[in-house]
Amino acid sequence: MPLCRWIEVRPASSVDYEPGNFSSILEVLYNARKPFRFVAASVRTGLGKNIVRFYIQVEEDLADRLANLLRSWLGAQVLMDSKPPSIPCDYCVEYDLRGHYALPVVNLDAKPEVNNVDGIVAALASEGGMFEVTAVADIGAKRGIYDWIRKKTSGSAGFGDALLDHVYGAIGALLGGPSYKSGGAKQMDPVTKIRVDAASKKVNKSLFNCAVKAYGSVDLAKAVLEALPSSPMNRFTVARARRGMAPPNEIIPPKKNALRNFVNAISPLFTALIIVCAFMMGLLTLRLTDLDMLIIALSIVPTALIKIFMPKKRPLILSTDELGMVVGLPSEIGRLPVETAISPPTREVISVGEGALIRMKKSIEMEAERERRSEGGEGPRANPAE
Repeated sequence: MPLCRWIEVRPASSVDYEPGNFSSILEVLYNARKPFRFVAASVRTGLGKNIVRFYIQVEEDLADRLANLLRSWLGAQVLMDSKPPSIPCDYCVEYDLRGHYALPVVNLDAKPEVNNVDGIVAALASEGGMFEVTAVADIGAKRGIYDWIRKKTSGSAGFGDALLDHVYGAIGALLGGPSYKSGGAKQMDPVTKIRVDAASKKVNKSLFNCAVKAYGSVDLAKAVLEALPSSPMNRFTVARARRGMAPPNEIIPPKKNALRNFVNAISPLFTALIIVCAFMMGLLTLRLTDLDMLIIALSIVPTALIKIFMPKKRPLILSTDELGMVVGLPSEIGRLPVETAISPPTREVISVGEGALIRMKKSIEMEAERERRSEGGEGPRANPAE
């Protein structure tokens, strides 16, 4: 396992951080094709209140580059090798998407007006605990979205659709009406068309395979769930909750569950293979005696157990726009208990887009002024005429 380093990120109180302020940083991490971990953790102060700090864990060869980008692009203070505190937690709650990951949890056509990180910070400050997002670039996720779009737009019918064809065909024949076919090109209703259009926009974005977790009390898990982004098409939900599970020390990339889903998909072949072998060995006949029914029932047991205990599990795929709503710095820094930079680079409030250029210009001017004073002295210059 490659070595990893922690980076603490302290936002500057003089910078106006807009929602999705980590979007450019996330694009760099996507192009790096390496997993990373974002953590927002509450720390108990001497006054008995919680203050929230932000951390990023990346592989060692990416740490210095990421630190420089955080300084120049976001104007943040960076503390290398500063680790999150060890926080005792009652539960580890993992979140997932309620619908297929092809459906976005944000409006990809509009600029976000609310920073969901603010709500997450408020939950951590109130309840205490830790919020964690682990993500890695996933190029293959586009195929899953294309498959979802194809199923919604094409006429490829599965077993369920074929069964409906027979049912509706029988009803149509009985009533003398037209027959119904699920195959062929589908005429999409307005809702399906909107969903397909949204999925078509998401598939063109940079996609990450993610794991979103909260460590703390049940109240924290509920508060974080309410703060996570949602849209009329999709939203987050609690996938599982485990008691007394501490955050890992290293980055654990999110699982793709490829083997699990493969076994689940081919499990019906197990039943067919057992029945064929039993028939070829003479144990199963076409008379369907009690012994035959027992063999068939036993052959179904492995498939049933796999379907029950190993159900298909979709990965949590988020685009850069979606991930940027939960990975980033808060906007309401002046109102939220957040650990800020010790020395803000400027006193005026600026946006992160123009911040780097303005701070660089002022830094050069201040450095030139200091050099001029050191060469000419601090006091007034002597009059040459005297």
